[in-house]
Amino acid sequence: MTKRTSRSLIARHLSRAAVLAGIGVYVARLSAIGSLSLYISPRMAVYTKLAAACLYLIAAALVYQALKAWDGDGAEGCGTACRHAPTGNWLRQLRAVALFALPLALFFLTPDTTIGSAMAAQKGMNLSGGAVPPAKPAASDPTAASAPPDADELDRLFPHDSLTKPYADYGKLLYAEPVIEIAAPRFLETLTTLSFFPDSFVGRRASIAGFVYRDDTIGDGQFVLGRFAVQCCAADAIPYGIVVESPDAAKYASDKWMTVTGILAKTTVGGSEVLLLKADAATGIEPADDPYVYPDMSFGA
Repeated sequence: MTKRTSRSLIARHLSRAAVLAGIGVYVARLSAIGSLSLYISPRMAVYTKLAAACLYLIAAALVYQALKAWDGDGAEGCGTACRHAPTGNWLRQLRAVALFALPLALFFLTPDTTIGSAMAAQKGMNLSGGAVPPAKPAASDPTAASAPPDADELDRLFPHDSLTKPYADYGKLLYAEPVIEIAAPRFLETLTTLSFFPDSFVGRRASIAGFVYRDDTIGDGQFVLGRFAVQCCAADAIPYGIVVESPDAAKYASDKWMTVTGILAKTTVGGSEVLLLKADAATGIEPADDPYVYPDMSFGA
């Protein structure tokens, strides 16, 4: 192996090791400062950290290969990987390394941010938690006596089939709450339940925290308060929310985080009937430490 080939081989090993180690360091940095959840769901975080550890090991192996080539032991010590010159010219190899190194450098140089209304506009805000509601229940009467309904009354309010039974059971629990909290860890399940049985919850009080979102389908004096639901990582995030009606709606800027409490009603958006929260209290808040919500894997178990 010539000196030129040896130098090229060393450079290739070290550049690849630097990129792999850099990715591992970036994951470690995100974990250390508590920002890993901005990109990866908590249940996938352990696998991400294990993958980063594997990258460290591969990077260490590449450094070892580079040291063997530097010592001139390529022919004896590291087999065919060190005896052959790198395939392709140096410019092609540089491009391959830059393809990973430049985005990695940008990751380190730019601040960690959450996705917001701009991404929600691209993906489309989902104003109902479920796709196929069960049979329409009889409407509840918010002016009726405050005595808790009996089992037969609850069954009438929450009809179900085998697929929607978990939501009906959860709906009966929500119905007993003085204020229905649409919040983690069952943000999605609560919103889906309300969407499945809207007539049963009309007139009930509810509270939700999220970011402000607007588009052309939302009427004057209205906005959407939503959260992004994540399965595995931020790339699969889907925005879910509820339409809020408030006389002060114009004051609230898009992406502002708020907590809103009010009375549940119904409205029409884009030809579809969806839930509406008529706000009687709204407060600006700081973004949640973990801005995303996740499916509750124990729901219905």
